[in-house]
Amino acid sequence: MIKTLKKAAVVLAASLAVQGAVAADKLTYLFPAPDTLPAFAPFQIAKHKGYYADEGLDVSFQIGKGGADVAKQVAIGNADMGGGIGDTPIVTRANGLKVKGVALLGGQALTQIAVRRDAGVKSMADLRGKAIGVLSYKDTTYYNLLAVLASAGLSQSDASVQALGPGGIIKLMISGDIQAMSGVPEWVAAVQGAGIEVDVFNINDIFPAMAQAMLASDDTIAKRPEAVQGFVKATLKAVREIRPTRSRRPPTTSPRCRTTPARKPRSPTSWAATAAWSIRPLRRSSLASSMRHVSRRYRTSTCRTKSCAGPYRSRKPLPTSS
Repeated sequence: MIKTLKKAAVVLAASLAVQGAVAADKLTYLFPAPDTLPAFAPFQIAKHKGYYADEGLDVSFQIGKGGADVAKQVAIGNADMGGGIGDTPIVTRANGLKVKGVALLGGQALTQIAVRRDAGVKSMADLRGKAIGVLSYKDTTYYNLLAVLASAGLSQSDASVQALGPGGIIKLMISGDIQAMSGVPEWVAAVQGAGIEVDVFNINDIFPAMAQAMLASDDTIAKRPEAVQGFVKATLKAVREIRPTRSRRPPTTSPRCRTTPARKPRSPTSWAATAAWSIRPLRRSSLASSMRHVSRRYRTSTCRTKSCAGPYRSRKPLPTSS
């Protein structure tokens, strides 16, 4: 009798496991660049920690050939969702691709124009005749560059625009074979890490642009709204884990305590700008712990006066009136 019950329990457990696996909604997400880049850390963390599974999703990652290519593959159904820039749907939808941005990972432009300081570029007009790298001709970095050139009265024919991939851009910027690039903060950090002085021009100073975005087709949004919502929810949960948080100033309880906030953190162009501390490929199993260093940059100190509790550093006490 006991053996029979044990066998029944094993069969039941196996049956439930199979049912759970079947119940998981499969979803393919297409990255615009290699998935080891720091910009994609939230997605890797969400998968590693089971946040997608918690939303009933069985997520698999694939790699595309730039944001515009990702939008095309998503629109025609080769991928369920994908990554790009918030600007990407604006470019591709005008060409008949029915794709939308469903979430933004930041409040400002992700792409930047970076130039070697020894190239003598003081304004966008000085890009004439320069060799400029982009991820691909199907990526938003390319289309943003065209807009930047147009803002200075230039066109693609006025410069040598080369599609090099992220590794090629970094390598040729370091060697000096290209003098400028349209890219993201971690590529700039990699070039600077090699000892090359770089000047960065923010895209937002030239035209309004957006941060990294998650894309989905009109068809997927209409037929699988729960899957799209669950994917966004799980990813944003991971974003919150690596985004630096700002402490609120508590009320001062002592008239003798003058508190001065710790250095206010510089507002990053997006969370990815904060995460651009390293360009080296990260092991997926250690992404979460590796990215926690971001918060350490903005730690505040505790007030030294006992009557004043809070995350602020106390300096010398105020003079007392006699």
